[in-house]
Amino acid sequence: MQSTPRILCALPLLFVFATGAEAQDRAPRKLPVVLPERVDLVRRARLIGSVEPLQEVSVVPRVTGYLSTVEVEVGDVLAKGAAIATISAPELEAEHRMAVARELEARAGVTSAEAGVADAQAMVVDRQEAVHVKEGAIEQRVADLEVNVAEARVTELELARKRALFERDAATAEDVEEAEGRMAVALARTSAAKAAIRIAKAEVAAAGARLRAAQAGVDTAKAVVAAAGAGVQTAAAEVERAEILIGFTRLTCPFEEGVVTRRMLHPGAHVQADESVVCTVMDVSRVRVVLAVPERHAADMRAGLSVVLTFDTDGVAPVESSITRTSGALDIRTRTLRVEVELPNPERHLLPGMFCRAEVLVRQSKGALTLPASSIRTDVDDDGRRRNFVWVLKNGVATHTPVQLGLDDGVLVEVLSGLAGSEQVVSGNVGGLSDGDAVVPANKVGR
Repeated sequence: MQSTPRILCALPLLFVFATGAEAQDRAPRKLPVVLPERVDLVRRARLIGSVEPLQEVSVVPRVTGYLSTVEVEVGDVLAKGAAIATISAPELEAEHRMAVARELEARAGVTSAEAGVADAQAMVVDRQEAVHVKEGAIEQRVADLEVNVAEARVTELELARKRALFERDAATAEDVEEAEGRMAVALARTSAAKAAIRIAKAEVAAAGARLRAAQAGVDTAKAVVAAAGAGVQTAAAEVERAEILIGFTRLTCPFEEGVVTRRMLHPGAHVQADESVVCTVMDVSRVRVVLAVPERHAADMRAGLSVVLTFDTDGVAPVESSITRTSGALDIRTRTLRVEVELPNPERHLLPGMFCRAEVLVRQSKGALTLPASSIRTDVDDDGRRRNFVWVLKNGVATHTPVQLGLDDGVLVEVLSGLAGSEQVVSGNVGGLSDGDAVVPANKVGR
């Protein structure tokens, strides 16, 4: 019972000695090694694209009618404004004639209304003269009244004198009666003068009323002129609209240079406004190459990036250009980013619908410290985060060395930190390699 613990304690010690001896006896592993190299590292995205016209329209009439002429064929090159087709629309021409007639009628109405204004203004002048005359009559009547009043005063004094003389028997009764008669006449004339003044004032008031009526007539005539002018504007707008619609009967090329790619209708065909397609015209003086960029490259795409386009069509040389624009969002159906490259096409060698291959220079790093991708290893730290490392050969043993990586072109990987550049890095199959294992280079390396 007392010897058992000593045996149990000795067993682990013997196992440790045996394991250490086995490690010392293990032969070093022969593994290939590489040296980091400084190169200009470039990352390119290889994509497939297609050529589209810069602009394309389906020529559709704005009016309904019948095609009287179609002046283009497929392949015709058109300048801006060149005739494509004409439409016969007699109803529009009739509407235009009616609109012109209504405008002429409206302008005649304006002329008549303006004449009415002139007549009304002449009437105002007449009424003003009449008022002035009646006002002058009032002044005359007032002057007459003043004369009559003065005469009545003189007559009254004479009558008083006659009566005084009669009381002293210096005048006869006939003299008094005669003076009284002259006094009565003077009073009658005064009353008549006052009545004449009242009549003259009434006549002035009546003339003023007629003047105001004439002035109101002027305002009415001017309102008629304004209404007639509005009618002219309406009629002129109808004429302009009819002329615009007639202009729509002539279909023309909208581009500085267009090519007819399809023709659908022929003369005599009935066309419906905003529906019937006569032909298709493309602007191919410039084209756009559309690239569908996968999601993994989408974040790197931006305007200005260099791109090389290669076409399968004989006689079309590769084109070096740059990205013109991106859509800024992924297509929800395909999860791709639309990228466009605009190209001049003076010879029209680039045909809409052509496919091409594109290489986009996504990123580059000049003089980057690089290793082959096969020498990079990945493990997980205690926090569960993935980290990159390499096996560096130091003094004949493998040393676990963490590295921070940068640009990756699929063959070489940029090492941003962790290496100085002179280390021998284990490459190839390193399964089972542990930190501190003895390693012998299987190849020669050197600068």
